[in-house]
Amino acid sequence: MKKITEKELNRITSTICSNITVEQKAMALYAFFEEYNMVNSTKAYVELDPIFTRRLNVLIEMYNSFNKSKMFDKKLKIYNTTIRTLYERLMNLNAMWCIINSDKPGIEKLRLMKKLYSSSTVLKKEFTRIQKVGIDDKMYSMARVALGDFDKIVETYEAFEKGEKKEYPKIIADPNEKYIQKYELARNAVSYYIESPDSYTDPIYFLARINMTCPKFESCLITIRRLNPDLYNEYLAKKEHDDEIRDQKFSEAIADLAQGIESGVLSDGTEFNKLEFIKRIPFKNCKKGAFVNDLSDFMSVYNPDDEGTILDYIYDNEMTTTGYFNRLDIRYIYNVKTTVLDKNKKPRAITKEDNDIIFDYLYANNIPCIYVTYKIVRQKLIDGEITSEMAKENKKKHRHLLRMTLEKEELTE
Repeated sequence: MKKITEKELNRITSTICSNITVEQKAMALYAFFEEYNMVNSTKAYVELDPIFTRRLNVLIEMYNSFNKSKMFDKKLKIYNTTIRTLYERLMNLNAMWCIINSDKPGIEKLRLMKKLYSSSTVLKKEFTRIQKVGIDDKMYSMARVALGDFDKIVETYEAFEKGEKKEYPKIIADPNEKYIQKYELARNAVSYYIESPDSYTDPIYFLARINMTCPKFESCLITIRRLNPDLYNEYLAKKEHDDEIRDQKFSEAIADLAQGIESGVLSDGTEFNKLEFIKRIPFKNCKKGAFVNDLSDFMSVYNPDDEGTILDYIYDNEMTTTGYFNRLDIRYIYNVKTTVLDKNKKPRAITKEDNDIIFDYLYANNIPCIYVTYKIVRQKLIDGEITSEMAKENKKKHRHLLRMTLEKEELTE
């Protein structure tokens, strides 16, 4: 229960005693009683000093007098409504302003706005009524901020109606829809898959970039299939295309890596190194011990001339070790204290900001987030080969392919 402060009591008393119309006093008093729920409860003022309680009792008597005389329900011709209804309308405008400026998911904003106004047309009619009286009228003072930002409120509502609204008709129709909190997370994840140029590769590393498990992504697909069939069909089309090109792309990637091992340069001009090998080599998501076998079986059919070069590199770099390609526990990395030696053998503590740069670099460059790649990039950062400025530029360049903000959802499960 919100408690009445002496400051608020002084404010309403000053308003009631000022040189304003009776209607304005009635509106202010009605709003005050509604704000503190004083009609139904006395808990808001039980702890006030006795002197202030006596002052409050005067206001209660005035409220009761207004109520008895039907002042709150009296039709005010100029406003074409009663004080009670006018107050509710102004509170609805305030609520609309709070909704569009909140951090709620878009679908939840839309649902809340529809509860207040069934459409943007109805909302604009409300504003037209106010304009007839004059937006600067003192009766509208309690919704002054919302009225001043009314264009933004309407534009936001219209944007949902014209664009995003078509995405969730089932949610809008069913107020008990259990997917409401999941929809935007699912849409982001599936859209990321559709936009990713390398989604045909090992899914475990695609999912690592968005910090999501395979079962979680499957749950997202179920949500999208039900609530956004068009987007789900886009996903199916992309997946079918991925299946068709996978063998071809795998073969091309293996041939390119073999060339990189021998020449030091990949076909796109990138310098060959372990990061690039890990990023591009297929079959990393195989079950324990199956990586080399599955890769070797594939190469015996599609890349027989490259098999020896690739397998020699894998064995030389101990990539057959159990857990080598396991996804990194990002939360553990952020919580553990680590000190690393720079190129001058001086110790350097790894900070949260350092880890932010490291992971952004991995994500932006589509490098699998495993312990080996983390260590390599961490050392590059410590040695000055990667800077925060470089990371920021890289992040901007690849923003449309960066991880979505899915950590919050995962951490709250």
